[in-house]
Amino acid sequence: MTSAIQNLTPDVLFEIFSLCGPTDFSARLSCTAPFNLLKVCRSWRAVALERLSLWSSLNLSIFHGDCPDSQGGSCPHFIHTPLVCNQILQAWRHCIERSAKCPLNITLDLTVESLPTPIAEVVRTTFEEHHRWRKCYIDYMVNTDNPTITKLDFSFGCQPNLEILSLRIANGFRSYLEKPFLLDISASSRLAKMKIFFTNISISRPVGRMEHLTSLHLDEVNAEDLSEILRNAPSLSILMFGLSGDAEPFRGIEASMIHLNELKYFHVIIISKAINVLSHLVDVLCTPALVDLHFERLSRRELPQSNLWTGLKNLFQRSNPPLERLILHSRGDRRRLTVRLSENHSSDGPLISILEGLPGLKELQIWGAIASSRLLRALTRDQAEAGGSVLCPLLTEVIHEDNFDQIEIRSGNGYDGRALED
Repeated sequence: MTSAIQNLTPDVLFEIFSLCGPTDFSARLSCTAPFNLLKVCRSWRAVALERLSLWSSLNLSIFHGDCPDSQGGSCPHFIHTPLVCNQILQAWRHCIERSAKCPLNITLDLTVESLPTPIAEVVRTTFEEHHRWRKCYIDYMVNTDNPTITKLDFSFGCQPNLEILSLRIANGFRSYLEKPFLLDISASSRLAKMKIFFTNISISRPVGRMEHLTSLHLDEVNAEDLSEILRNAPSLSILMFGLSGDAEPFRGIEASMIHLNELKYFHVIIISKAINVLSHLVDVLCTPALVDLHFERLSRRELPQSNLWTGLKNLFQRSNPPLERLILHSRGDRRRLTVRLSENHSSDGPLISILEGLPGLKELQIWGAIASSRLLRALTRDQAEAGGSVLCPLLTEVIHEDNFDQIEIRSGNGYDGRALED
């Protein structure tokens, strides 16, 4: 008699084998699919070798940032064993070669004090195959500068298979990469999520239409590139960026309005030198579904005078969004917020106008000189200051009310942002 498993067709076996992935290079390779499938029998080996996509999903995760012995002499972790690291490199290359032209699904999650040369070669080999990436997550947090990573070319050509791209590379204690990333997304019509941290991004033009792009996070991008992306990504629901460059791409409101009708989460890191650029971007946006807005300031210095708050008022009047959380910083760093020495009353009018149109607001945070005492009084139900109406009626719980340059108020039930988590 033959067992039922021996009667399975190659197609059924392939579907079963596919459920064993991705290949986990952090475990013993002899016990990891698809390598272990080769040793069962001839028919399994034949199926595993013939179906190239079985070799296209690769995962290597190493978390060893607090090594008790920097030289590895007394630490048992495999990262200190050259033989194991070389085996990982050879197996990684084997999978890349065996998968031929199949799109690659890759996860590299490396948090270590110092990276062995073979593992650095794994990273380099992965970047050489960028044209085959479909889903790529690289989180590289290594405290010691690695020359292999320093020499990497971050200019990526056309990526027609790309669906998800998440890159965070901190090579040594200089967390911000000196080399910019140059991306060609002219043919990336399948792109759904893109997150790139710790570097400046440049985009090759023209930018293709990206109907599936729903989440975008760029640590620093210039205005012209961002404008091209936003005009070609109408389905964005999560948008986070730091902005640089000049305001020219956003001039001409009537002729170049950018409609992001599905945008729910909007988070901007405010840079002083780009304040006018951000003001012009706000002038051309329409975001009727917006629920959560962060204009976050990381610097301890106060923002210079600008039309940003007036532009924000116009954005809300134009879009009439169902906003539930609003965070505005004209100065950052909670530890450095001080007793209110000066106030920017020029922002009072626009900010009060904004809040008058947000009856559903559940959480409000304002830091810096824009957190004026007049605005605080208006928010805490001073009818005369609020023009005879009650601002944001759901905001009842004052978290910080002292004479400091911060205002934080929320509703009794609070704001639940878990639905927007990316």
